[in-house]
Amino acid sequence: MKHILPLWALILTLCIGSCNQYDAPTVTGSITGYVSPIDESAANLPRNGVKVTIEEAGKSTISDANGYWIVNDVPAGIYTISFSKDSFSTNKIIAYQFVGNGTAYTATTQLPKVPPYITTIDSVSYDTSGGKSVLISGTQSRPQTQNRTVLLFLSKNSTVSANPKEYSAVVLSFVSALSTSFAEAIPVSQLQALGFSSGNTVYVTSYATSKQYYRYIDLATGRNFYSGVMQSPTNTRSFVVP
Repeated sequence: MKHILPLWALILTLCIGSCNQYDAPTVTGSITGYVSPIDESAANLPRNGVKVTIEEAGKSTISDANGYWIVNDVPAGIYTISFSKDSFSTNKIIAYQFVGNGTAYTATTQLPKVPPYITTIDSVSYDTSGGKSVLISGTQSRPQTQNRTVLLFLSKNSTVSANPKEYSAVVLSFVSALSTSFAEAIPVSQLQALGFSSGNTVYVTSYATSKQYYRYIDLATGRNFYSGVMQSPTNTRSFVVP
């Protein structure tokens, strides 16, 4: 005896089969904003020629004379937006959530110039007056008309650098206007809070910064990348935590 499907059941079967093969359309849109290159004193520089890249989407564009940029046909997703230009530090917007279906506007991003001066650590000594501390002293290659920040990167590894994979902690020091020297006393209690114990050998290196420097998170380590600093350190010193 033959079994004959009713017409409605046959239509339903065909619909289910075709629906399983249907892919929802990808929602796309545009991401746009402005970028402002600045020099080591935070003064505005020409805004054209900055490369803006939506990293995970593999799309990029170049900013115009007003610093305006736009990237079209970007699928909805979570993205890293990077900004780069020769002689400037790379800056990034991390984990930017884009829902598509329109145009999303980002805040103006500043792109700091790589500082045209360097810092060097000249000595590391111990200061026992008023409590134990480690005194790190150094010089900057030329005086500046405004106060500057020096970033000290510390690690138990001798290959310490500003790379988040190669440092454990960061300490800020300052260079006064028209001065070329800096000195930072780091209390032993602060070193311990940063994860260094008594007897540990700690390696330290320094980076000069522009007046305005920025940082963005490295998702792999949870530490920061710094934008607006020297491209590489000049020297490394070490000390043993008292």
